[in-house]
Amino acid sequence: MHIPDELLKAVVFIGRKLNAKDEYFFGGTGFFVIYPTIFGAGFLYLVTARHVIENLDGYIAAYQANLKSGGIVNVEIPTNEWYFHPTDETVDIAVLPVAKVEELDILAIPQQRFLAGWNINYPDYGLGDEVFFAGLFSKLGDRNAHIIRTGNLAIMPSGHVIPFKLNERLVRMEGYVIEGKSFGGMSGSPVFIRESLQFQPKTALHGATHKQHYAFGEFYLMGVGVGHWEIGTNAINDDIHDSSSTNDKLHRGLSIVAPVARLVDILNGEALSKTRDRSARNK
Repeated sequence: MHIPDELLKAVVFIGRKLNAKDEYFFGGTGFFVIYPTIFGAGFLYLVTARHVIENLDGYIAAYQANLKSGGIVNVEIPTNEWYFHPTDETVDIAVLPVAKVEELDILAIPQQRFLAGWNINYPDYGLGDEVFFAGLFSKLGDRNAHIIRTGNLAIMPSGHVIPFKLNERLVRMEGYVIEGKSFGGMSGSPVFIRESLQFQPKTALHGATHKQHYAFGEFYLMGVGVGHWEIGTNAINDDIHDSSSTNDKLHRGLSIVAPVARLVDILNGEALSKTRDRSARNK
């Protein structure tokens, strides 16, 4: 599976300034989107998990990106100007309007890549489909390196049923579950799904057959990676044991994804719609 550069170049790392020496710690991931996308143009937004931003409250925050000329740059961002879901506080997504910086080697995910609205009814997505997410890993030399995690869609959204700890609050959220390991620093990652295309093959013996073979199609943004479940190592063979009683944890192999439809709710919310209207009138 080859990941297009246009998807990877949307990803940046989010963190905070440590001291006056311009040293930073990056512990989260974010990505850029363009919305709405009309003839390739639109408004630019930075997206991450809400808990990533709330954990930066009181600090000087920044995102780190690659430069077209080589090297990296840290771009400071506010922590009190982000937009959250207008009606559902369990949605772990945050959105920040940002200005385009020409020197950055970045691209933004256009609206047409969203698995939302008209795309959500496609018959070519379902349990078992291939997914991938890109997030924070390390810095190699003077460039940021993204780590790619792959997996499969394990659970479809079906109401607020997924138990999830959001900044020490236990909530039940709506979301996908994917079989794929995330870890510290991956929160806020864009998660993509690859469409499975049905086609009707013909055989020499039987002619046309029913649709049962699959080919792979485009990648679409299905949501924002927000966390995963862990289990205590002393509870590996005990399904009843409460894994919260130990600090020695293992990844369960299942990660949680907030649906891109909830991101669209934020982008279409009254607050951001008004900011776009004001910008359009001022042009």
